Amino acid sequence: MTNTVLPQQDTASKVGHIPTSALADLSFRLQRAGQETRSGNGWLSTLAVIAMTVSTWLALVVAGGTMMFYRRSLVPPPPLPENPTPQDYAMQDNGDLYLQLAFIACVFVVPAMMGLVAQSAVLGAAGREGRLATLRLIGLSNGAVTRMTLVEILIQAGIGIAFGTVLSVSTAPFWALVSFDNDYLGTWDMLLPWWGYPAVWAIVLVLALAAALVGLKRVLVSPLGVSRREIPGAVKRWRLVVFIVLFVVTVVFINSLDVKSINVAATAYAAFAMLVIFSAVNIVAPFIVQLVARLSAPLGTASDFVATRRVATNAKESWRRVSAMTFLSLLLGYIAVIPKLEMAEDLIGATFANDIVVGIIITFIIGFTLLMVSTVLTQASAVYEQAALTKALDYIGAPVAFHRRAAFKQTFFPLFFTSFLAFLMGCFFGLILFGSAAEANPVSSRTVLVVSGYILAVILVGVATLAVDPLRRKLLNRQVRRND
Repeated sequence: MTNTVLPQQDTASKVGHIPTSALADLSFRLQRAGQETRSGNGWLSTLAVIAMTVSTWLALVVAGGTMMFYRRSLVPPPPLPENPTPQDYAMQDNGDLYLQLAFIACVFVVPAMMGLVAQSAVLGAAGREGRLATLRLIGLSNGAVTRMTLVEILIQAGIGIAFGTVLSVSTAPFWALVSFDNDYLGTWDMLLPWWGYPAVWAIVLVLALAAALVGLKRVLVSPLGVSRREIPGAVKRWRLVVFIVLFVVTVVFINSLDVKSINVAATAYAAFAMLVIFSAVNIVAPFIVQLVARLSAPLGTASDFVATRRVATNAKESWRRVSAMTFLSLLLGYIAVIPKLEMAEDLIGATFANDIVVGIIITFIIGFTLLMVSTVLTQASAVYEQAALTKALDYIGAPVAFHRRAAFKQTFFPLFFTSFLAFLMGCFFGLILFGSAAEANPVSSRTVLVVSGYILAVILVGVATLAVDPLRRKLLNRQVRRND
């Protein structure tokens, strides 16, 4: 009896210590076999690489722009005229002010960018569930399966980082068309120093690997190949309490700021206050999404019920799928109340006022790009995460159009409520910061522009939801028997 048990223990020990190089080779062979038979998840791998490419590209652009403003801040200001005005004295700190404004842009962009990196890393975790179960069934240990998945993530991240870096360098000369402080950027001003690129690469890789480990913990696969998903917990009320506290603290903090005395310190305070507002929205949004979904679940059609129940049972994940829109809505709310250009010119000068507009446009374009890539990514991931329910509804006769409507509503409901809250927070921040100088005309041309931008974002989110419909059809046509 002992003789038969010992070889099994030795075998299990050997299987548990498979070299990482062998796991990488196995992963490559499985990927190639899936592409040849068109039975794998090539869609997800391609989307993950594209998302990592965009994330790296924009991260290098944001870091390069901040470094460019830092280099400019080191240049001594020109001498004052014979009879300097208060505005001349204020413009002596222009280099530092531009650098501080770059940090404010980072507050808007960096959280959404980090979210995109995390989403690209965990994309396909649900799609790999069947393969993970099979590998566990044939004897691979949980550690070996985890290492093999991390190798895949590392390869995808490496490809995306390489493409993103090439894209960043190749598009750097186009920034020479943009000017700040009446000085056009140089051809290579947006490039980082040599040590900046490994630093950004390391940050992206660490974020991707950390997100992948968190994603793997959500899917538990037993040695017999039976997969079990971690049941998400309900969002607690403490988030609302924390939001109220942060809201009050922010009001007290930024109420003392005056845009007329703009300087480095005031800009730094504004950036900190904006970061607090962004954090407050991120904390309370899942609770609001869950509350609204639970209240509206009994109302509407069958697709409304399915959509709201999906949102209510996993409010955090539903919030993550639309969190990129929060950045855009905060920015749109802030744009809606900034002073008119003529008034801004009186406060801070024509050059600085025009440069702020240019910075807002650039930030908006970056945010819009992040929103679109993030939406396609999360919608593709949602198709696999909800595969069991989709197949069950298909078995009882639900048509493909039903799944399409439910997927769109599942995205639209959280997007509408959270983006509306973020828009109000952006307006609130601008009104307190600018005071009487804020734009208060509700029917101005800027309001029309802001509303148009919001409607365009919602329409494109709907298009992104429909873009993954072929993936949903492929899933419905696939006949798979779960291990039991």
